Amino acid sequence: MSHTVSGKTVIKVEDKDLAKESLEECWSEGHTVIEGGHYRGRSCDLIVKDQYGRIITGLSPNLEDGETYDAVGYNPDAGYSRDQQIVNDIMDKVYATHAAKLGARAFEANGIEIESMSEAENTTLMIDGKEEEVVQVKVTIAGGKTSVGGSAGTQLTGDSGNLTGGIL
Repeated sequence: MSHTVSGKTVIKVEDKDLAKESLEECWSEGHTVIEGGHYRGRSCDLIVKDQYGRIITGLSPNLEDGETYDAVGYNPDAGYSRDQQIVNDIMDKVYATHAAKLGARAFEANGIEIESMSEAENTTLMIDGKEEEVVQVKVTIAGGKTSVGGSAGTQLTGDSGNLTGGIL
């Protein structure tokens, strides 16, 4: 029997503005992202509708922590074996775009001006001797902070695109 699917995402409720921008970029023309509404019995902060006005998915604050979003969708099949795959399919491209936007925000928060940024893409990199799946974005820096104490300039350290060394 068909049913609602819901899966926790890594997108934080506090980043709703970036989530909305990411959804808008990831869905084809004719789709719209609206703020607020209900989908499949859940109150959603963001809803994606297709060109005919049908709701495709929604992002609803997680019922347990309230800090991250759940992706709400629909499984037209009987059985629950594909539920997580449906959520993954809905969110895959959104995650890559959202990660790039978080990275840009982190650069800007550190006073670094970005001239251009490539589209985010999923890839693998060697991190600490292990191959890991990551989201990669190529960034052209236009300027920003300079070092007052020497010629070193702004030092960026870390892995997977996080300025402080963690994963976004």
